[in-house]
Amino acid sequence: MEGQKPRIRYSSLLLGCALLILGLLMPLLLNVGNMEVYTSMYKAFSRDEKIYVLAAAFQLLLLNILRGYPNYLGAFFIADSFSTLTPRRYKKILLGCMVFPLVLLEYRLIHLLYGINYAFGVPALLTIAMMLVLAMVDLTLVSNIKKCFTVFFFHGAIQCLDVMPSLSGSFFGQGETTREIRAASAFLQADTFLNLSLLCVFILLALSACLYTVLVADENHIRLVSRQKEQREHELMIARMSEVENRTYREVYHVAHDLKTPLTSIISYAELLEQEHLEPPAGEYVTILSQKAQRLKGMVQDVFEVSKAASGQLPVSLKRLDLARLLRQTLADMDQPIQESGLQLRTQLPDHSVLIQGDSDRLYRVFQNLLGNALKYSLAGSRVYLTLTVEEGQAVAALRNTSAAELRPGLDYTQRFVRGDESRTTEGSGLGLSIARSLTELQGGTFELAVDGDLFKATVTMPQSG
Repeated sequence: MEGQKPRIRYSSLLLGCALLILGLLMPLLLNVGNMEVYTSMYKAFSRDEKIYVLAAAFQLLLLNILRGYPNYLGAFFIADSFSTLTPRRYKKILLGCMVFPLVLLEYRLIHLLYGINYAFGVPALLTIAMMLVLAMVDLTLVSNIKKCFTVFFFHGAIQCLDVMPSLSGSFFGQGETTREIRAASAFLQADTFLNLSLLCVFILLALSACLYTVLVADENHIRLVSRQKEQREHELMIARMSEVENRTYREVYHVAHDLKTPLTSIISYAELLEQEHLEPPAGEYVTILSQKAQRLKGMVQDVFEVSKAASGQLPVSLKRLDLARLLRQTLADMDQPIQESGLQLRTQLPDHSVLIQGDSDRLYRVFQNLLGNALKYSLAGSRVYLTLTVEEGQAVAALRNTSAAELRPGLDYTQRFVRGDESRTTEGSGLGLSIARSLTELQGGTFELAVDGDLFKATVTMPQSG
């Protein structure tokens, strides 16, 4: 599929290696002796019956097919496993450069192991040529078993040429069964019926190979079209969802903007009333009104900011900065609320600089939100851990705390208005983590949350600047 990085097909590579190993063992497993070729040929000589001549020819044909099949197929799969690394127009060249040497090496090893001499003839060369033709057929989405059958049919049809009587004088190489093949071919040539029978087998195998290849290629095309259709539908769905989400953000943005003016007036009048020093309980009511108005102002500002960040309208100025220094500054600025929380903060920050590309104001807000979230929702008297490490060229800042409320597994806490405190008895808008994620992603970083029981972990990863 488009967008995927080309890689070696390791399943095809392992299958190809296994087939080549099997090919080395085939002379032990199958030979003219245990295939009873001599028995059939003896009966053909002694009884002068056509059926035994044909049986001997088919036994030799099957022996050659089964002996050579793992070698050619193994070489094909090994070459095919690397085909994704090259453009399609070079695939044929790649297969040719790999299949032929691999087959030569395989038969050289067989010669060293068993002393069998092989000389390449027309069937072997046609088999390799057939593989080059198959390389031009797109079979990327069909199973390896169907590829095996495709090669098998072609290989079987080509091996028929070895015992074709009309071609017995041609150059067909040399191998362990050459003498028996020539003898069987001579018998077949003397009889028109046997000659035509073998010709029919050849035609049947050749037509089956072509028909099966067409069917497999058609199946691959159907799967490819179906996958492309699914990909287009998926992209269209994402585009529609993004459009709806952006429209929602814009609407929320406008609502938040419209709320700011009356809310500013409420806060101003509440401040004026506080200056009047009203008698209780009116004075207390004014204080509560002012506090709630300030909280509402913070929520509106959060909605305003998350809408701009999610829609990509929030400006970001990326500069080289020291993340370790920024974290220390954030901790220093939040020292008072940290002390008042009663929590024990444990930090592990490197003494050296950790340079990244980021927006200092936006990153400051990210860690301010994370620390504020930990201070609000941590178990009383528990410890909060803040660490900064460098891993494979990435600066990784992690904040861990133990939640006072039971955390729900599988819940995405970075979604807007989602809070760990289901009763909502604590102050908070449910937007802090959503803002932190949006701001992190705007700067090219990643924001991840992990929940393990009551342990809550937030991780911010930013590419390290050289």
